[in-house]
Amino acid sequence: MGLIQLENHVGNPIKSGDYKIFPIEQSFQVQPPGMWGFFFWRKPSSVVIEYPDGSDEIIEIQDVTRLAQISIWGFALLIPFVIWLFSRSRS
Repeated sequence: MGLIQLENHVGNPIKSGDYKIFPIEQSFQVQPPGMWGFFFWRKPSSVVIEYPDGSDEIIEIQDVTRLAQISIWGFALLIPFVIWLFSRSRS
């Protein structure tokens, strides 16, 4: 078992009419040696739709929460830098 693991897990199929839908989740785990479950994050990544004729389609899922978190952190780091630039230019 490595320090960092990235895995895809296929969930139980969901039957809707003649279609089968398979949810796929992605898990990210950081586990230092000697520790149990240090950091673990699961997120939905896609769904596979199996049609009655046997063909299938993969639909990716956008992780809107992660995009919002990255945006918030970006602004949180950018605002002090902009304030510092303006305070330097006035002195």
